[in-house]
Amino acid sequence: MTAIPLLPDALTAIARLAVIGPALTVPRGDTIDLPTYPFQRQRYWLSREATVTEQTPPEIPSPAAAPDGVPEPPQGNDAVRLALVAELSALAGPERRAYLVDLVVAEAGKTPLEVPIVAPLAADSPFFEVGFNSLTAVELRNRLMAATGLVLTPMLLFDHPTPGLVADYLDGQLRTPEGA
Repeated sequence: MTAIPLLPDALTAIARLAVIGPALTVPRGDTIDLPTYPFQRQRYWLSREATVTEQTPPEIPSPAAAPDGVPEPPQGNDAVRLALVAELSALAGPERRAYLVDLVVAEAGKTPLEVPIVAPLAADSPFFEVGFNSLTAVELRNRLMAATGLVLTPMLLFDHPTPGLVADYLDGQLRTPEGA
């Protein structure tokens, strides 16, 4: 049972190794002390002698002077919107809604999906249950912007998840002050 007396010596040796650290021998024969204790490190804090130098803040470009390659915010197309409002003004309430639902369904059918829609999209079919995802939702929003001339939020299909709800939203956006 000679192992028991060696145990304190082994623990002492391990403790010394952890506190003092091993010496690293490089091929030249020099030794380098390795930091092993948490507080044996370089300080990266500013020294007390450091002074603050005044710098001018970087110039922020104005939105009008945006660099090339930065997309402009989406703009509505008044001619398309006014033509659609004129078309819708000739329709009664249920026909107007049916026209807008057909427009949404037609544009949804043109949007490329990973899995094509086999059956026609109904007014109460949730977009995300028939194969739309966030990318195709934005693509459909872009198609609807082009078809209606409105500026629509990228969250359109998340806020209005069925063609009927999108059509109701578009109807509200296309109403003129005269109630057309």
